[in-house]
Amino acid sequence: MSAIYIKNLINASSISSINWIGINSKPTSPSLGYIGNGKVQYLPLITKDGTFENEAKTKRFSFDASAMSTIHVRYNGTEYVVPNKVVTIVKPEIVSTSQYSTKIGSGSSGYYSQTFSVTYKANGYASISFTVIISNALAYSTTTNGTTSVNNGTATASFTIIPTGGNLNAIVHIIAGVTSSSGDYTNVELTSSNNWTWSNSSGGGGGTGGE
Repeated sequence: MSAIYIKNLINASSISSINWIGINSKPTSPSLGYIGNGKVQYLPLITKDGTFENEAKTKRFSFDASAMSTIHVRYNGTEYVVPNKVVTIVKPEIVSTSQYSTKIGSGSSGYYSQTFSVTYKANGYASISFTVIISNALAYSTTTNGTTSVNNGTATASFTIIPTGGNLNAIVHIIAGVTSSSGDYTNVELTSSNNWTWSNSSGGGGGTGGE
């Protein structure tokens, strides 16, 4: 891709706002100044690995070397580009969490499974995943149920840990992470109780998921 280098820039740090492809935004500093429609217009400048968001935080601009050509500017020894890629920002959000235990087995004793439920939402497409980050030597298997992706709405997914042996006094830590189509991410850490076994002579386990 050919590059166009422009030497003369107007620093737009004192300009209150710009209007770039119809999106009202605060200017970057430096910005690219040019004459259009009889007055000075401004374009945002970013480094090649940088990003720029409009003031409403609904659009994110970046540079894509494989996309359409753009203007390259060298200023004070640093190369900047006018962004040539735009994505709609999709912000994922954790709405609530809960946790419960379920008896496994019959007779005089058995295990408890522990299930972590997460309700999440996004203003576009997003998906959720669960990762055990600390198991403290508990042997286990897992299942994921519910709705693991959403498109402009709210959904609930659950993650169940089923003990199979090992340290049955372990406290397990899980990360529930939600990633959107624009690459935005949020997560919550969930913590189990340390009661994985039951018998007819003892009470049950359980706990509460934390944010």
